Amino acid sequence: MSRHIIPLGSRRALRPELSGGKAATLARLAKLGYAVPPGFVILASLFEDLTQRCVPEGLRNVVDLEPDALEALHQKLLECPVSGTELQQMRRAYQRFGGRVAVRSSYVGEDGSKDSYAGQLESVLGINCENDFV
Repeated sequence: MSRHIIPLGSRRALRPELSGGKAATLARLAKLGYAVPPGFVILASLFEDLTQRCVPEGLRNVVDLEPDALEALHQKLLECPVSGTELQQMRRAYQRFGGRVAVRSSYVGEDGSKDSYAGQLESVLGINCENDFV
């Protein structure tokens, strides 16, 4: 699809360091023949590119940030324009499925042996590309 967006059924999606643990697990289940709805993964590389473009260097290390600074980082990312090419690639990936989709916010290192981010990320159901998505 693109360098930031990969199909859930691709080999790259099987790699948790690229797609995150949940997407990699879904990709493995699909490969084993389980009924997994088709989907795509927006890789962390897009987030990293947005961070480089729009976030001041002092806000980039989220480990050391206080809650107010985390909120400022969040706002900077929400305000960061996604390129026309990136938007087009996301829309194309979405249009392969049509109808409404579920969007799962995740991150590559969540729920590891040292950290857990349970309840801090978001899932949104019923997203319609033409009205809600990007």
